[in-house]
Amino acid sequence: MVKPCTKILAGVAFLVSVSAFVWNIDTNIFDWISFHASSFEDFLVDHPALGSLFFIGIYILVLGVGLPLASFLNVLTGYFFGGYSGAIVAFFGLSISASLTYWLGRTYVYLWLHKRYAEQLKRIKKELDRNGVFYVLAVRISGILPFFWVNIFFGASGLRWKHYILPTVLGMIPGVFLSMFVGTKLASLDTLRGVLEPSMAISLLFFGLFIFLFIWIKHFKKHKQA
Repeated sequence: MVKPCTKILAGVAFLVSVSAFVWNIDTNIFDWISFHASSFEDFLVDHPALGSLFFIGIYILVLGVGLPLASFLNVLTGYFFGGYSGAIVAFFGLSISASLTYWLGRTYVYLWLHKRYAEQLKRIKKELDRNGVFYVLAVRISGILPFFWVNIFFGASGLRWKHYILPTVLGMIPGVFLSMFVGTKLASLDTLRGVLEPSMAISLLFFGLFIFLFIWIKHFKKHKQA
């Protein structure tokens, strides 16, 4: 059984890793974005719906083949579409990709695992039937595990669809809006380090509090059942 303090440390480690990534990312990526941005922005002005569908398609393609680029895509979406519109595009892209890979795991990987590890799979499914919503929510909030393999795992575990999709969407809210915040800042920056100002620190603080809130709810639920 994973202790609450271990989950807290995992949440803190994630926030530290995000900060380190933000601080050390190479500036060449911003040169590339700036060079190509104007063409795509002109396209979005003329064809906003088509541009949105194009980006959603990129989410499905990139994340559907297992590339660990969800955060990067979210930041780019915020850069091109802005905070609110970008969040809508990101949620559609992430949710569709998560759904498709979940059903891939549920349809094919589950059968393969069931033939080889039926007893282990039964125990996992029993635990997920009780607390699956909390596990999905924890994984989505933390964002520390690969998006593709998380979807495959929950599908292959036999977790019910209704216990998967709602916490998936809710759990992605903090990360998506944090990425939108970073994305909207890119246009005025030479480096992502400029994002690390008080407003960014406050955003990270609330992101951390969101994780701790989940831990408290989970801990309270265990004590109530005991």
